[in-house]
Amino acid sequence: MRIAAFGAGLALLLAGCSSGDGGSLFLDQQPEATVATAPVVEATPAVSETPAPSPPELHVNSALAAPGSSLVVTVRNTDLGGMVHFNERQYPLAHGDGLAWAVVGLGPDLPLGGHSLQVDLEDGNSFSSTIEAGDAGYLVENITLSGETSSLLTPDNAALEAQKVSEAYAVYTPERLWAGPFMLPIDTYITAGYGEARSYNGGPISSHHKGIDFGALEGTDVAAANSGRVIMAYPLPLSGNSVIIDHGLGVMTLYAHLVRIDVEEGQLVHKGDIVGGVGTTGISTGNHLHWGLLVHGVPVNPHQWIWTEVGPASPPGFEPARPGR
Repeated sequence: MRIAAFGAGLALLLAGCSSGDGGSLFLDQQPEATVATAPVVEATPAVSETPAPSPPELHVNSALAAPGSSLVVTVRNTDLGGMVHFNERQYPLAHGDGLAWAVVGLGPDLPLGGHSLQVDLEDGNSFSSTIEAGDAGYLVENITLSGETSSLLTPDNAALEAQKVSEAYAVYTPERLWAGPFMLPIDTYITAGYGEARSYNGGPISSHHKGIDFGALEGTDVAAANSGRVIMAYPLPLSGNSVIIDHGLGVMTLYAHLVRIDVEEGQLVHKGDIVGGVGTTGISTGNHLHWGLLVHGVPVNPHQWIWTEVGPASPPGFEPARPGR
């Protein structure tokens, strides 16, 4: 009986020594072991290397071109300027936004065969290409001039006109003043095409036609083919009353044999503005407009500039620069 009572008392003692939360109150009880966890180390993202810039690359819109063509020469992946050398002429490169470019003119009398084109950038990099000039297949036009008109066709008059137009064509505006394709300056029929070989009064072929002739009644309005600045507006010995518009970057248009001139030198014009009226002044056999397009003084075929925008496309909303504003 005593053993049973002792066992019962021991049980009561053990029950009374328990804490309210079920934990033991014995002093020698060992605390629960704390499990140590390793600190979380975030992975360092790999450092990506900046790709090396692409080297400059030369591009020409056509390696095979007929005389009268306008070539667009571009150097991609550069913001540097420089110079294009072709057929003993120099063409400055417009540059910006990772692109340098220039328009190069092939005249109507460019000999057949290969012609070297070289591009020199400001940092010393050079590129070269060969342009193959094909056969344009020009027609021959025999022109009969009256005695009075023939009297104008003298070496002195030719030299004087060449001097005047050379001074105008030497002007270089480093901004692009035109936007989009050019428009026809007059809506009428063509009487003579670009590049036609010409013989006067039964003589040998002496020249190639450097533009397009449009027949029209005297006084018919003539419009600016694109935006630009008038750099010449006065009579010439052979071309008669003439207007030259500078469209920037060496591109110009000529309007000749006018009966009247409606603009002044230095005037800014927009595409479609009236610059004069059709006439028959200078060396002319009847009322017509002679329209020429020149690239750094080289007469090229205007048709290419009508069907498409020559050069990098104008960005949406592009407003041509207006020198003098």
